[in-house]
Amino acid sequence: MLAVCSCGGLVGGYLIKEATGGLGPVRTAAADFIADLEAGDANGAYSRLCGRTQSRFSREGFEQGLAMEPKITDHRIVGINVRNSSGTSTATVTAELTTGSGFKDSHTFPLIKENGDWKVCGNPY
Repeated sequence: MLAVCSCGGLVGGYLIKEATGGLGPVRTAAADFIADLEAGDANGAYSRLCGRTQSRFSREGFEQGLAMEPKITDHRIVGINVRNSSGTSTATVTAELTTGSGFKDSHTFPLIKENGDWKVCGNPY
């Protein structure tokens, strides 16, 4: 009985580690995108967009859109959800964004795994 419980605990621990370990790259992709926005690095943020979103926004159009948005001064990731459907990996990352005025806003960033990398895909602001 002890051996069965020990094996079950090891397998369960491994599965939990694998499930949460998969969140790291998604968190990093979203956090890096937001950090680029905070730094005013429109080129860096644009390079983190998926191809479909880049086809909807030229680099210049993206920069103009960012210029109209409140400046992000801080962020905190508050939620991550990853899904795999029909071989396509997608995720949503919810972040609490703080603007220069101190206003806090919750924003959900959609991501897609594209050529092995997680990219922000959809409405970027």
